[in-house]
Amino acid sequence: MDALKDEIYALNNRMDALTKELHISLNSQRVTGEDIPYKEIQSIDGSFPNQANGARSALPPIHNIMDLHNLTPAELAHYLHGHGLSEDPAATSRDILARAIGCTVFRA
Repeated sequence: MDALKDEIYALNNRMDALTKELHISLNSQRVTGEDIPYKEIQSIDGSFPNQANGARSALPPIHNIMDLHNLTPAELAHYLHGHGLSEDPAATSRDILARAIGCTVFRA
């Protein structure tokens, strides 16, 4: 029975990873997200950023490029942390987050 539970757990993890990649791909096709909103990308802990969890308050959803521009520095830091990302001296934090969610047209 434990082997079955382990297999189901592994399958769920693979499905979550595939869903994340699909949503990133869809977001990249939605350009600015203004006509068709971006899909929300799950954090590395499996939660959705716009839903509060024990570690943090709910973050504003990123439906389009303007939502990304309008994040406060604290919200941006929470998004980066939630996606397992850190700041890169060669790029702005917003650029890093934009790439992580599939926004391909973002310019700081």
